[in-house]
Amino acid sequence: MNNNYVPDGKVKGNELSSTWFKCASDEAIERLKKNLYTYFRRCGKSNDNLWTTKKLMQYKLQGRGYTKGFISWTTRATNDYQDTHNLAFVYNLYMKPFEKHFFEDAGVKVNEDLLALSDLLQWIWRSAIRKPDAEPINIYVPSLRMRTLLYQWLNNEEIKFKK
Repeated sequence: MNNNYVPDGKVKGNELSSTWFKCASDEAIERLKKNLYTYFRRCGKSNDNLWTTKKLMQYKLQGRGYTKGFISWTTRATNDYQDTHNLAFVYNLYMKPFEKHFFEDAGVKVNEDLLALSDLLQWIWRSAIRKPDAEPINIYVPSLRMRTLLYQWLNNEEIKFKK
C-alpha cells in the first residue's frame, strides 16, 4: 500500500506533498483512499482511528470507518485522542517556499527534514503513545520521505533523507 498510488509504483520521495496533491490524478487519489480504508479496516474499530492529510484533501480521502478520526497535522496540546491506536499520516510536509526564503535570507539554515519529522512526531504524540503507561500504536505513513525520516529517528540514525 506504500507505493501503489503512484504510476508504475515508482516512488520518488515527493509524493503526497502539496504540489503532488494538486497534480495527482483522480485514480491516484482513489487508490490512496482505498489504501486508507483497507488499513483502518484491518486495524479495528472506527473510534480507535486517527488520520491526517492536507486539509484540502480531507474530503477527497475520507471514507467509511475512519472519517470521524480526522485531525489536522497541526493539532497541539490536547489529550482528546490519547485513546487512539491506529494512525495514518497521509502527507509529505515541506515548508512553504516563502517561509523558507524568509529564514534563509535572514541567515538561518533550514533543515526541512527535521522540521517535517518534528511535526510528524508531534502529531503521533496525540495518540495512545502519550499515556503515562504508553500503549502500542499502529501507524501507516505512505510517503516514502516521511516514513524514512521516522525510521531514521526510531533507529537513532542521522536524519539524512536521500531522494
